[in-house]
Amino acid sequence: MSDLIVEDQHDQLNEMLKTVLSNPAIPVTREFRGRHAHDDMVQVEITGTNQLDDPEVASIVFTARDVTARHQALDLQESQTKVFELIATGGPLDHTLESLVGMVEHHLRDVVATILVVENDLVRIGGGRGLPEEVRSAIEGTGPTQWFGCWRGALLGAGSVSVPDIATSELYATYAKHFLDAGLHGCMSLPIEDPEARKPIAALVLYFRESHNIDEHELNVASNATRLAAIALQRHNTELRLSHLAHHDKLTGLPNRALLQSRMENAVRHAQRHDSAVAIMFVDLDDFKSVNDELGHDAGDHTLRNTASSMRSALRDNDLLARLGGDEFIAVLPGLTDSPRVGEIAARAVCLARDLVNEGPSRLTPKAMANQARRLARSSGLRCTVLGRPELETLGMKALLAVSRGSAEPPRAVRAGGPSRRGGDRRETYSPPVTDSTAALPKIAWTVAVKWRLSQ
Repeated sequence: MSDLIVEDQHDQLNEMLKTVLSNPAIPVTREFRGRHAHDDMVQVEITGTNQLDDPEVASIVFTARDVTARHQALDLQESQTKVFELIATGGPLDHTLESLVGMVEHHLRDVVATILVVENDLVRIGGGRGLPEEVRSAIEGTGPTQWFGCWRGALLGAGSVSVPDIATSELYATYAKHFLDAGLHGCMSLPIEDPEARKPIAALVLYFRESHNIDEHELNVASNATRLAAIALQRHNTELRLSHLAHHDKLTGLPNRALLQSRMENAVRHAQRHDSAVAIMFVDLDDFKSVNDELGHDAGDHTLRNTASSMRSALRDNDLLARLGGDEFIAVLPGLTDSPRVGEIAARAVCLARDLVNEGPSRLTPKAMANQARRLARSSGLRCTVLGRPELETLGMKALLAVSRGSAEPPRAVRAGGPSRRGGDRRETYSPPVTDSTAALPKIAWTVAVKWRLSQ
């Protein structure tokens, strides 16, 4: 029996034998680590009963059984419970995925696991710190045309894909050396599907240090991991969608008032730290009501979407364009140090806003839409307020919005070192006229106005 138990547990086996001898007719059960005939580690349950006093038996009876599967099931259940807790408590997605990878590597032999997540058609490694750097660099950030190996098929909807030997597989023709140099010789991938869309959104990839066929327990572990990963990803994506709905306008997709408040506060803090300026541009379509009244709400929605698209294309990547509601939009331009640049942005925004409606719903005649576009363009207003550090420290968020909308006068402020040549009023709000005959005027007027403001 000692040949069945690993050597470092022989002392525990001897202690069990002493207990059996001192307790006649009472079964004594203990568990030990043992080795299978194929040298695999197993969990063995041994029961010994002292029947020396029984004349018909006159011996100590031992029975042994393999309880590895039971231990694996209990261990797996415990691991899964920890992952469920992370999901239920809203733990960070990557932390959850990393825990799943750890669970897989704990239960599988000689394996390096990773979870590849598809975001905007690009692969991101969501879990798998043990993946060698040269392998990570070959995978991270690749698009569908660059995908390779067993996980390519899993992500493209081919189901589970197994590659027993990377060295001879055509799927790894280009990158085989990266994996072989890292000691990875076999691979298997399982798709992780969105339960609603029923299409792969990620893949669990298992890289084996030795070529071998996966057994039933290992497949069960991997399958459970993919289901848990699907739940975690679905929850994460749902939270992102809810967050987006809470902070963005449904019609235009632009940030709403709630997100504007947060972003504007960040822009103000940045300007205060770096002694720069913030421009706040307010855009409203003064005659917009007539679009809804005369052409219908479809035309009004179309106009608002075009306004949002046109204005967004006029701004820099780090600028914020938000819809306040109705026909009101506001843009926040942080980190200003170049006054001509501000003028260019504002002028381009005015010109794009002037040409809001290119085409409308099919039920409207081109002539009707063209007339309404010209009429709306003539009445479109754009005001800009450029705020420096003194003003940003003086005004609160509500006051900033009021000033930018023109519903409140900007307070007077004195520049350090003396008043400006306009008696200390350090802010200029300008609403350039937009007409068919003055297309060039906004650019000139904006450039002059902003140059004066930032040069004082």
